[in-house]
Amino acid sequence: MHQFNESHPAFSGFSKYYERELFPQLKVWERKRLNKRIWAALGMSLSTIWCAFVIYWMITTSEKLHSYIAVSIIVVSNPLLVYHLFFSNFKDEVKDFLVSKVCSFTGLKYARRANGAG
Repeated sequence: MHQFNESHPAFSGFSKYYERELFPQLKVWERKRLNKRIWAALGMSLSTIWCAFVIYWMITTSEKLHSYIAVSIIVVSNPLLVYHLFFSNFKDEVKDFLVSKVCSFTGLKYARRANGAG
């Protein structure tokens, strides 16, 4: 936070506010993110092994069309599924926290829209 410019009067004292209100929670989330990253890497490794089994099945089976479809679905969907399982809710939680804290510092209020968009 050393590079933040507090020359604008609305942001005077933000560095201290950041250290007191934002940084402790961000530090907790960084540890959580690193832990999730390990589990996501494990999930991707397992999905890669699964994909290898499907490719082996594809080579040994006579149903080539079905095997091509299966491999395509696995290769495309696994990274998306792993990301969704481990990081999508986490990203929204961090965004809501940061935006609401910055808004409260400047005297504004933040609320996520009812339809889920922020």
